[in-house]
Amino acid sequence: MTTTRQRIHQYISEHPNISVNEIAAALSISRNCVSPQVSNLFKDGLVTRTGNAGGYRFSSGPVEATEEKPVLHMSADMALFNKLLRGVRAS
Repeated sequence: MTTTRQRIHQYISEHPNISVNEIAAALSISRNCVSPQVSNLFKDGLVTRTGNAGGYRFSSGPVEATEEKPVLHMSADMALFNKLLRGVRAS
């Protein structure tokens, strides 16, 4: 884990339910640097996310096993296709 990523993860651990803008301001790091780091922490299951696009808030902790990680920039049709495909694979 990079030093910046570690700092961001530590800050989220100490300040649950925080936004990317709040992290950026507190750590004096640009939002453009913080956002992909937080996104990667989420994808790696190290932080949880609540809210909706544009208003996400993050807390430290593992993602629940039942919680699906979203695929970014996926059309609604592609998301439905993937759900159907998972059902076929489970059979």
